[in-house]
Amino acid sequence: TPQRFPARIMVQSMNEPGTLAQIAQVIAEHDGNIDNIRMARTSPDFTNCTIDLEVYDLKHLSAIIAQLRAKKVVAAADRVTG
Repeated sequence: TPQRFPARIMVQSMNEPGTLAQIAQVIAEHDGNIDNIRMARTSPDFTNCTIDLEVYDLKHLSAIIAQLRAKKVVAAADRVTG
């Protein structure tokens, strides 16, 4: 099996039913593995999700982020470095 590497992303999403499921579905459909999720409500309408996941390489991570950004419930998705 190919080696996976840890990565962290921050997803700002709308606070509505099914949002977390949509985020998890994108990661699962792209063969990413979620290790941990921390959620913080930033306003009544938005939540920040910090997601630790495992990916194969930077291209794999970039594809997951691009698909997350394409979701209507996602306001922003970016890699967290450092």
